[in-house]
Amino acid sequence: MDKVTFLSRLSSEYYKTITRQSQRSAPRQERLISWTRPPAGIFKLNTDDASLGNPGCSGAGGVIRDSQGQWLWGFAKGVSTSTSVVAELWGLILGLELTWSCSYQEVHVELDSSLALLLVGHPPDRDHPHAAPLRACIDVYMDDCKDIALSRCIR
Repeated sequence: MDKVTFLSRLSSEYYKTITRQSQRSAPRQERLISWTRPPAGIFKLNTDDASLGNPGCSGAGGVIRDSQGQWLWGFAKGVSTSTSVVAELWGLILGLELTWSCSYQEVHVELDSSLALLLVGHPPDRDHPHAAPLRACIDVYMDDCKDIALSRCIR
């Protein structure tokens, strides 16, 4: 087979694949999202992760704001090679550690990972790969604060 025929077939297969995928996927819906302030006297912790691959080189970070929306603290840290869920949990741990060190007793936490929220709410057995960061999060920081509310935010 010559190069022209090969490239023609390859591009034809690529086009067919793209066409089938676009026909199967639902139309994309746009929606406006925004940050909402916590009630007076309560602090808000927003965390997120980044992962180049899953697993891959990962990092986590976040920001703490007061009820006026004023930026108080920010943080970011590499968490080596991990899955996006582990990076999300490390972001939660680092953020709770910062709120605890600042003596913020009432904190609303927003994550964009449904799985991380599920794991924190229903911790797995000790043999689970995410058990160690979850235990650190739940046992150390969440028990020390008077009021922590966890919720999912859409990004």
